[in-house]
Amino acid sequence: MPDEDIETKYYNQRTGKEEWRCKHCDKSYCCSGGTAAPAKHLTDPPPDGHGLPKGAPRTAKITNIRTILELACVTAKEHPRKRRRLNDQSGDSIDPDQLEALYPTSTPISILGFRNPDTHETIKKWIMRQYEGQKEKVKQRIQSAKSKIHISCDLWTSPNSLAILGVVAHYVAEDSQLEHHVLALKDIDSEHDGYHLATAILEVVDDWGFASNLGYFVMDNAGNNDTMMRSLSLGLLRRYDIRYDPKSHRLRCQGHIINLAAKAFLFVTDNEKLKDDERHGHNVTLKEIEAWRKRGPLGKLHNFVVFVQSSVQRRQKFLAISHNRKLARDNDTRWSSWYTMLRAALHLRGAVEGYFNKWVEADCAGDELSPEDWIVLEKIKPFLEKLKMTTKALESSFATLDNVLLAMDFVLAQFEAGKEAHIDDPIMAPMYNSGWAKMDKYYCLADESPAYVAAIVLHPSHKWHYIHENWKKEWADSSKKLMETLG
Repeated sequence: MPDEDIETKYYNQRTGKEEWRCKHCDKSYCCSGGTAAPAKHLTDPPPDGHGLPKGAPRTAKITNIRTILELACVTAKEHPRKRRRLNDQSGDSIDPDQLEALYPTSTPISILGFRNPDTHETIKKWIMRQYEGQKEKVKQRIQSAKSKIHISCDLWTSPNSLAILGVVAHYVAEDSQLEHHVLALKDIDSEHDGYHLATAILEVVDDWGFASNLGYFVMDNAGNNDTMMRSLSLGLLRRYDIRYDPKSHRLRCQGHIINLAAKAFLFVTDNEKLKDDERHGHNVTLKEIEAWRKRGPLGKLHNFVVFVQSSVQRRQKFLAISHNRKLARDNDTRWSSWYTMLRAALHLRGAVEGYFNKWVEADCAGDELSPEDWIVLEKIKPFLEKLKMTTKALESSFATLDNVLLAMDFVLAQFEAGKEAHIDDPIMAPMYNSGWAKMDKYYCLADESPAYVAAIVLHPSHKWHYIHENWKKEWADSSKKLMETLG
């Protein structure tokens, strides 16, 4: 009889639907039509069917099980000693006879339709069997996809200190549905260089069988990802004789680009490898305080927040003066945390100034914000709001590739407007110049892939009109040449 077991259901690539297939003949039925027709085919006498005996009605079994469970609840309440006796045993050591004793004497345990795991490996085998069955379904959809199989991947460290490479596939399936599937979470126990990352990616591609249909990669801007793409290209050529351009197929995470531009704006730095802040504000040295202080108003604000949050007594003092409203702490990994800290501080400006007026402490005396410092912070906040808004527009599954260059055009325009408006400002001018330079660097790198321009041109509401209206003529001409490289 048809059931949900993987061995009785098949995927028809021609129709794009699942179907039941009779093991006694070549008859098949669409799964969406229910089980009545295939069941009739099995039980009807020959030659129309196979004359198999009819099974017990499923509804009766469901009713029986519901009755059993309801009676079991009553039994457990009336005989708590039996309930405790069962709870004291592990799952694989429950005696079926003892379990049956909990139910009405007229009900055999076999009617429940389940059994205990035979060994401690049984449940693992059940899970792996289900996994392999589902994986085979996904593999069939990937291998019959209408589009190329595009990959987004990232390397991160898990809470238990494992280096995990996540690999996600994005494609249009045979039935024209946009699909996303996690293909692998690879434990990278070797060096995190491009060669070893490419080896891991090739293993995933080989396992899922789409080397000849590999599309674009979306990754952050780490240097080892460039090396990984070159190593991947060599691996595809050697193993499959496939020519794969590592530059044109390399797309960059726009959130990461905005993150770098925002940091360059905030701290006027070219350092793209800002490390995680692991100090949590408890062991800050005098040298570190002086270094932050040199960064201007933001550095002073950072020092003050760290100073307050590194002591329970100081936290209580600030909460008393701020009516239980807390300051937000920044971190170096996400520029948006600086925006959050800045917004909270501006909202609590009176409490911050009141703290310095009421408690003068030597450790933070040099971090008192002057009226001019607060003016600078007021100027920074609205610009960071625009960057945050742009980042949000490029997040989630709703963001598409055609928005990337449009968003970069918008951000660059904001930097250029800021440069013009603060050309004589000794603090703000370098900030806007630094952020613009970082953003422009990655804007130029977008020319290495035709995918960005193609996404705009193929969008019905943009086409070439957007490029001709917003870009210089020489940029539009180079874009057309870039489009010609697409096969």
